[in-house]
Amino acid sequence: MRAHCNRLCLVLAKVLSVFFLALPTPLMSQTLEERFEQAVKAFDEGRFGDASKGFIELFEKFKVTNATVLINASASEFMAQRYGKALFYLHLAIMLEPRSQSAEVAKVQMERIRAVLNRDVGPKVGYVFSRYHDAFTALFSWADEGIATNAFAISFLCSFVFLGLFRARIFRVPKAVLVVLFSGTLGTGIVAYGAHRVSSYKIGIVIKDAHFFERVDAIEPKMVVYEASEIRVLGRIGDFLHVRLPSGEEGFLSVQSVAVPKDYITEILKTTPFSLGQESSSIVGTQSC
Repeated sequence: MRAHCNRLCLVLAKVLSVFFLALPTPLMSQTLEERFEQAVKAFDEGRFGDASKGFIELFEKFKVTNATVLINASASEFMAQRYGKALFYLHLAIMLEPRSQSAEVAKVQMERIRAVLNRDVGPKVGYVFSRYHDAFTALFSWADEGIATNAFAISFLCSFVFLGLFRARIFRVPKAVLVVLFSGTLGTGIVAYGAHRVSSYKIGIVIKDAHFFERVDAIEPKMVVYEASEIRVLGRIGDFLHVRLPSGEEGFLSVQSVAVPKDYITEILKTTPFSLGQESSSIVGTQSC
């Protein structure tokens, strides 16, 4: 009797396995496009938390590295009044596709969110959105690191080629030419270094109100840094980030209160990414600022 039951169970298991293998793939699991559309539907229905969760799941779990997904996640977070995460996802979108139309859309949305924060949140915050307030960003934030480095390399090479010709007396090189070339080399070298320094800075987004400490071992916080503040991250000590505020003050914030786009996106892109493609629609137009 027991043997008969075992054979019957084995037959049923085989039948069920054949049945599930014969099912079309969309019935067994959702496609990426369906997940995207489901998140859009949640947004349209006002379920902004579900919408954001759906978009971020596409980005983190399924590695859909498409800026549109992040812009939509930002719109969802904004409508849920989580302004820190809204700005964070826009920074990610710009980093992911810096020269695309999506990046331009993200920059526009970012300015709209900043305007809303300064208009509606109140005088207790006084948001300041600017570069990182140091001499390098003041002088070299305009420079492109790649172009500046190439210009320095070319100027350096030309300077020493002409210096060699001048010393070998192969043909007459006016000293003024050498002075101009070496001055150009010095200038482009300074710009290249400054551009490299600025590009290596990390921006951090405060995703929840956080206590700001002047020292990592301080007991009493100096102030509260409010959600959606944009800061410069200088380093990490244990559970604290060493940061510089837009005002120029340096201190420490809890790691859990700050999201760093550059670190986050580097971690996400460790695996081979793919994209939804150009068919994915965007809901950023429905974002009401």
